[in-house]
Amino acid sequence: MSVLEAIILAIVEGLTEFIPVSSTGHLVLAADVLNIAQTNFVKSFEIAIQLGAILAIVALYWKKLLFDKKVFARLAVAFVPTAILGFVLYGFMKEVLLGNTMITLAALFFGVSLSLRLNACIKNAIMTQETLENFLWQKHFLWGSRNPYP
Repeated sequence: MSVLEAIILAIVEGLTEFIPVSSTGHLVLAADVLNIAQTNFVKSFEIAIQLGAILAIVALYWKKLLFDKKVFARLAVAFVPTAILGFVLYGFMKEVLLGNTMITLAALFFGVSLSLRLNACIKNAIMTQETLENFLWQKHFLWGSRNPYP
């Protein structure tokens, strides 16, 4: 993998990590389009840049994550379905979904659809002053269920 390819993958990660689409799927698709072989190094690189995105969130919101018990509890509720689905479906996702260009393109299509819907929900949440602290518990659980592979 060249430096330019690494930069392109990092940009793809940066653009897709914080929207409700699979950043992993987009990395696989981008690597496929760029004809980058899925070597152990490339897989490690993808994990490293995803870890960087997660650490950016932790750095930005560390006080809320550590000291606001409501936020922490709601984050845990959102995490549960993702963890369960990921654990149960790991083999299937790894074997069938990751690396399959058609599946990745379908994820891209549905990701854009979800992003448009999320945008409408965010506008509604802003209009109703809905914040993470007063979000309904059911919404956290459903939000965590939205994407079984991050």
